[in-house]
Amino acid sequence: MAHTPALFQPSPVKLVLHMQKFFGSFLQKISACFLGPALLASPALAASQALVIGNASFANFPPLPACDASARMLARRLQGAGYTVTEAHDLTNGAMGGAIGRFVQQAAQTPASPALIYVCSYGASLQGRDFVLPVSANVATPTDLMSEGILARNFAPPAAAGRSAPIVVALDLARDPSGVLPAVTGALTRNLREPAEAVALVIETRPPSAPTAFASLLGEAFAAGQAVPSLSSITGRLPADQVAGVHDSAAAPPPAAAPAAPPPAAKTLPDDAAMTEAQRRDIQVALARIGYYDGKLDGVFGPDTRAAIRRWQHEQGGDMTGHLTSAEATRLAATSH
Repeated sequence: MAHTPALFQPSPVKLVLHMQKFFGSFLQKISACFLGPALLASPALAASQALVIGNASFANFPPLPACDASARMLARRLQGAGYTVTEAHDLTNGAMGGAIGRFVQQAAQTPASPALIYVCSYGASLQGRDFVLPVSANVATPTDLMSEGILARNFAPPAAAGRSAPIVVALDLARDPSGVLPAVTGALTRNLREPAEAVALVIETRPPSAPTAFASLLGEAFAAGQAVPSLSSITGRLPADQVAGVHDSAAAPPPAAAPAAPPPAAKTLPDDAAMTEAQRRDIQVALARIGYYDGKLDGVFGPDTRAAIRRWQHEQGGDMTGHLTSAEATRLAATSH
């Protein structure tokens, strides 16, 4: 019987090591195939969180293939930068709201690590407020945005107490190609009160499979190792007419202005049933100034004025009665100045 020369006979120790290496690699590949990258990249391994939404297939608008491509590309870049990514496509109104709620809870578990929300979709504006459109949106007139769209500020959640890392909100929004809906104005970036970075960007539809310029620049920043990219620097590389607004918490604060004189004390107003015609006109002016009313300033509280009051009450978290109490009227008149 032929024998293998001793020179080529593996030792028992080497044989065991080779078997461990082989089976370890084999099991890792099997796990990747069956579990997928979403389960392997657990929050325990990557503290930074990202929610990436790409809406491409709309029920009542032309498709946005650029949004699908942008979301997929950016998700890969973020994963490469160590983020735990939740990627979603073609979300309805309810699904988008649910995704935001779950992400806020998830990001709250890592308050010392950055969090990113990126949304690519159609966007529009109504009465000074920006909206993001889900794929289910059925918008025939701009006023339909109130029920069919999602307020852009909902994508900039309030920071939880004790949070030390920024929440980056990047809204990559395309214009309505029909021109019926006004483009976004960047109101979110001007009214932001939380320690977050946010941007609203109006884009044109790109060819199929081509990410938007904004998404591409974001992806480059993460690929270059920037854990929290400067949105001001990124949007500064885009055409000025495409940037609706940008707020960058990393930017230096503006110089302190001289203290202003205190405003005059607000006059207490009666409830609207006891108001004079002049007081009712003042309320209509107040509603118009904050973008809730665009009717006649005639001192008559007709259906349009009542609807504007209900919208304001809804934003204040009160009962939508359409009738102002004395406290509500006084507050409305004061906040409009």
